[in-house]
Amino acid sequence: MKRKALLLAFCLGAMLCGCNEKTYSEEELLKEKAASATEIATDFSKEDSIIYQVNVRSFYDSDGDGIGDFEGIVEKMDYIKSLGVNELWLISAMKSNSNDGYDVIDYYDVEESFGNMNDFENLIDTCHKNGIKVMIDFSVNFTADSNMWFSEAIRDPLSEYAEYYHLYRGEQSRVMGDNYHKISNSDVYYWGHYGASYPNLNFSSSLLRKKIEDVAKFWIEKGVDGFAIDKCKRLDKDESVIHDWLKNFTKYVNNVDPDVMVMGRITSYKYGLLSPYAASLNAFVQYPYKDALVGSINDSVDDYISEYNYGMKCYSEYIKTDIKGHDNFVFSVNTSDVIEDRVASRITNGVMGELYWDKLKMMAAMVLTSPGIPVIYFGDEIGMKELATNKYEDSLTMLREPMEWTKIGMGAGVVNYETAYGIESKYAKPSDGISVEEQDNDEDSVLNYYRKFVKLRKENPTFADGAYETIGIKDKTIAYTVKGAVDGSALLVLHNVSNEDMMFRLQVDATNLLDNVIYEKGTELVLGGYKSVIFKYFGDSVPLDENKFVKFYEKGRKVKITVKPPARTFETDNLFVAGTFSGWEPNDEKYKMTRNSDGTYSIEIPMDDISSFEYKITRGSWDFREQLANGSDNISGSNVTYNRSYSYSPDNNDITIVVEKWSDR
Repeated sequence: MKRKALLLAFCLGAMLCGCNEKTYSEEELLKEKAASATEIATDFSKEDSIIYQVNVRSFYDSDGDGIGDFEGIVEKMDYIKSLGVNELWLISAMKSNSNDGYDVIDYYDVEESFGNMNDFENLIDTCHKNGIKVMIDFSVNFTADSNMWFSEAIRDPLSEYAEYYHLYRGEQSRVMGDNYHKISNSDVYYWGHYGASYPNLNFSSSLLRKKIEDVAKFWIEKGVDGFAIDKCKRLDKDESVIHDWLKNFTKYVNNVDPDVMVMGRITSYKYGLLSPYAASLNAFVQYPYKDALVGSINDSVDDYISEYNYGMKCYSEYIKTDIKGHDNFVFSVNTSDVIEDRVASRITNGVMGELYWDKLKMMAAMVLTSPGIPVIYFGDEIGMKELATNKYEDSLTMLREPMEWTKIGMGAGVVNYETAYGIESKYAKPSDGISVEEQDNDEDSVLNYYRKFVKLRKENPTFADGAYETIGIKDKTIAYTVKGAVDGSALLVLHNVSNEDMMFRLQVDATNLLDNVIYEKGTELVLGGYKSVIFKYFGDSVPLDENKFVKFYEKGRKVKITVKPPARTFETDNLFVAGTFSGWEPNDEKYKMTRNSDGTYSIEIPMDDISSFEYKITRGSWDFREQLANGSDNISGSNVTYNRSYSYSPDNNDITIVVEKWSDR
């Protein structure tokens, strides 16, 4: 990495200039030079990143305690290198109270069950020597209630730490709501949006901001190359405070080291709400685009390239400059993460068979030929299954399924939660084809499909920084071009998101990059079901007949939702649609449904600046929410964890849903 390489060069120069210093042999100098060269290998732009996201606890166990650790990642470095990725995203590596790792106890230490700081530094060094950057989760939305900062804030209300949190005393407590919690034996209340154990930090405080910058610098000096900030929308109750802090924090980090990336997760589907984050961060997880892409392998086939271009247009208009010129801003494309179902469970319903593997290979091809930063969530590359809403007992939430290394599901290094926590894996089955051992040497495996398309992306940097233009969609086949290569070439990408063969005629001479076969203009080609092809061609001609394709992204589109309520719904009841488009407000008057004469309720949701959303039906409160007829609750607290979803399609914009029962009736 650049900062280490420069430091090494400075130290080496000092050694050579000192009159009485040790004389270094030519062999030693060559070793130093080689070491410096490996550090510089990680000096690539943010747009060129291809990220592998790893839950340390679930990845590889080096010491046999049943839990993954830093040394385990070091031991599997050859495997990570074989994927071709150039950045590793570590989920929640700091010292924490819980298995998910987001409630940090100590911002200057690592999670002790993963190893110590020396182990962490060794992991960083090993990654850098292999040309791989390291990004860590930077959980500053809230702290653990056992964090020393919070303990001191409560102990001494006049201390600096008291300013780090949203503390209220005496009469102020009367304005508190559900997200405010009382300190025992005191008149002190504090804001904890996610619960009493998670006191939110106060980003209006200049003292806190300086402390967070100190924390960031500490980790940058350890060699960290990026920070991923979770739940950005909940950093503060005042959105202007959020953007002011994010913008200044990103500027600070980039001033310390311009190669360090600040990425955010913002669970919003409206570009008007997302645009300020494009001005405040280097990158963020782009949910509308991500969901459009994933949805394309299910019933809905979205023109996700138009989705991408529309989003970038909105961001550029907000920032008042071409988004490409704004600090290398780019969004990430991840199909799974720690809070979502794995992609295999979302696009196949977990049903094994040939279609299972075909869809997963299609997902690899689509993600790695898309704009933005590709993020591969560990285990997706071998087709692991898992439902985030159906993992383990409540006390053991956020324990991601252990990485499946061996055919039999056991062996040295395999994480074993039965050893660590006394629970068994819910999804790992021996000899089901889902393991590194079973796929490693199979050229047609999902794993080797990921490897092939990562290699293709790296060999064609136009994917990272080129201009994407949609040709459109025909019979569930998505077609688009990527232009801007140095040699004047362009790329044509075709994805057949169906189980039927599709025929097309090329309008240019083109080379199939997957097998290097050259096709002449006028050639008719057949693209098999759930197959992809990438052509390289020269010139400005449209490579396919775009008149035969349909572009779906147009203004004025909307979806009508009609609800058939359960029997115990009264005429006086008001029904609301709560979802990602409304910030999950359970009683937003703008999304109040109209009661029809037949007892149904309906509403039209505008979709000018969104292509998909998640939602639930309420009677004005999360206490009066829809529920399954068997009484199982789909919602935990104020956080929607199991939702309905909709992706726009002109052929499916009038939908009817059935609410089985109300949670209180």
